[in-house]
Amino acid sequence: MEIPTFKTKRLILKEIDLKDAPSYQRNFVDYEVIRNLSAVVPWPYPENGIIDFIITEILPNQGKDRWMWGIFLKENPMELIGVVDLWRKGRPENRGFWLGCRFWGKGYMTEAVAPVMDFAFSQLGFDKLVFSNASGNIGSRRIKEKTGAKFLRTEPAKFVDPKFTEREVWELTKVAWNAFRSGNQNDFSILFSLEEKVLDAVTRGDRQEVDLLLAPEFFEFGCSGKVWTRESVLESLNGEKSPRPITSDFKGHRLSENIIQITFNTQTSEATGDNSKVLRSSIWKRDSGQWRMIFHQGTKTLGTA
Repeated sequence: MEIPTFKTKRLILKEIDLKDAPSYQRNFVDYEVIRNLSAVVPWPYPENGIIDFIITEILPNQGKDRWMWGIFLKENPMELIGVVDLWRKGRPENRGFWLGCRFWGKGYMTEAVAPVMDFAFSQLGFDKLVFSNASGNIGSRRIKEKTGAKFLRTEPAKFVDPKFTEREVWELTKVAWNAFRSGNQNDFSILFSLEEKVLDAVTRGDRQEVDLLLAPEFFEFGCSGKVWTRESVLESLNGEKSPRPITSDFKGHRLSENIIQITFNTQTSEATGDNSKVLRSSIWKRDSGQWRMIFHQGTKTLGTA
């Protein structure tokens, strides 16, 4: 199948050619870019690696269960600044991407993946797509969260940067993507996923990640009766690796257009030797499109220690 060209507000996504090799080399061969990629990518990167990759991997496979787009700014359509790559056979993921460091933090990749997802679901017949990223690659995770993907699990994996030892696995279904694109994504389902994320050991061990989930005014009434401030929560989670509790009975209560209360139950894992059950309630506020928790309370049920 021919690789279509996409144009967004600021970008052009088009088929890669040998003439793109110099800018591909200039923006890709950077440890800050490559460190986040699978360990199958060589580092130091070979001198002629980009040309060899285009000739042996990209050109022969384009449109044959693999589709790769170069990302170009409309204001400079001759310089390739990144790539979105899509393939049929998951390993486990079906999509990869990279963006030159100079272009981070501008929302380009979130903008770039949208037409690719439209193409995957409407033209290529995908019912779902699986994504992954190094646990700790916050930028890549944000793109998945902002485009409707659901977090599934973490698992061991190897990356160019040996500091990364696990990957996060995500899933985006056709139904979820269509709801996201139409603006009908369910706020409750988003917040249910965020509640699960807050309880995940990988999240709780990452101060930067927790910092993004808690609003500046956040406070908590703990199960013990202690009142936690945002800062005391961040300090207490430093390096925490506690097992994730079992969750159930999620309910959402809309208090206003941009404020929602979530209630649910948790039970500690039997592996910990403590089967405490806790009733939980959180209040989330949406600010500039981002949901952040402003209050949480946990109350142990009768009969638990």
